[in-house]
Amino acid sequence: MATKIICDGCNEPIETGEEVHVVGFFRKREYCDKCFPAAVQYLESRDALHDVVADKWRKGLKRINKNGLEQLEELPDHDRS
Repeated sequence: MATKIICDGCNEPIETGEEVHVVGFFRKREYCDKCFPAAVQYLESRDALHDVVADKWRKGLKRINKNGLEQLEELPDHDRS
């Protein structure tokens, strides 16, 4: 029985000898040479968005903690360290 690898980007067969690019952390996908750059670009864009949101979260949480500690000695689910 033969094994056929289909690109998860274009649904075309990945030919014998062509590199199969495995991309992903949790749900890995296989891409051909043509689709690989788009898969990498997707992950890079997602990571960049995560960095922006995480930074906004950290700054917002710092502000909220400061305000909370002005009213209370200890905050629920908060460690001063």
